[in-house]
Amino acid sequence: FQMDYLVPDTQSFDLTRPIGCNMVSLKSFIHVDTDEVSRQIMNGDMRDIHGWAVRASRVEAFLTCRYGYPKLLKNGHVWMHRRVYTFDGRVLVLKVHMTLLPDGNHVFVRFQDVSDKMQHILQPPNELF
Repeated sequence: FQMDYLVPDTQSFDLTRPIGCNMVSLKSFIHVDTDEVSRQIMNGDMRDIHGWAVRASRVEAFLTCRYGYPKLLKNGHVWMHRRVYTFDGRVLVLKVHMTLLPDGNHVFVRFQDVSDKMQHILQPPNELF
């Protein structure tokens, strides 16, 4: 994994593309709320689902925890890329921005499908990542 892919220092969303929003419990990693755009991108509702359940790679998920979450806790926000399974079985690459909420127990997650710009990330078998 390249760290500039997994946990880039700076990023921004393409404001001409849909951005989904979720609320996730930091203690359980369960999605506690989702918006309509999120449900459209994922082709289903992630409420009450553990964040790792939609991840296309356990290795990538582990590395996200190892490198991304410390940045989130230190800086209050973090940019990441994630490969996920949608509810209809497709694999997407998402650009993700997470913000730690003042209660310290929840994260506001915004994400955007960038699969068309990262086809090279979708090519290898999922568990090689």
